[in-house]
Amino acid sequence: MLVLQRISLQRENLNCLICSDLLIEPVKLKCNHELCLDCARMWFKEKNTCPFCRSEVKDWDRVNLDDLINNDLWLQIKEEFHEEVWSRLNEKFAKRLEEVESMNLFVKIYLEIYANKFSQLQKMDKSHVIH
Repeated sequence: MLVLQRISLQRENLNCLICSDLLIEPVKLKCNHELCLDCARMWFKEKNTCPFCRSEVKDWDRVNLDDLINNDLWLQIKEEFHEEVWSRLNEKFAKRLEEVESMNLFVKIYLEIYANKFSQLQKMDKSHVIH
C-alpha cells in the first residue's frame, strides 16, 4: 500500500533556487535541493552542478530529470497553493504559446523567402531554355 508522506508546507520554503518562484514540478537533487523542472532543464543544459551547493549532478540524473520529480511534494503544493500553481502554469503556457507563435512567424518568413528564391530560379531556368 502506497502511503504519501504529508509534511507541513510553509510557502517561504517552497521557492525554486533559480527562478525564486513557487516550485512547479519540483525536482529533488541528490543533495536534497529542489528546483522547478523547467528551471532544472535550463540550468543543466549548461552546468553539471547544483545551483545552490555546487555538488555534482550525474549525467544520468541531468538527462532523466522527470524521474527526479518529488511527486508527493508536487501533489501537496498543487493542493495547498492551488491558485498560485494555476497562475504559474498559465504563465508558462502563455510563454510557450508565444515561443510557438514566434517560431511560426520565423517559418512563415522563411517560406516566403524560399518561395521568392524558387520563383526567381524558375524564371532564370525558363530564360535559359533553348528554343
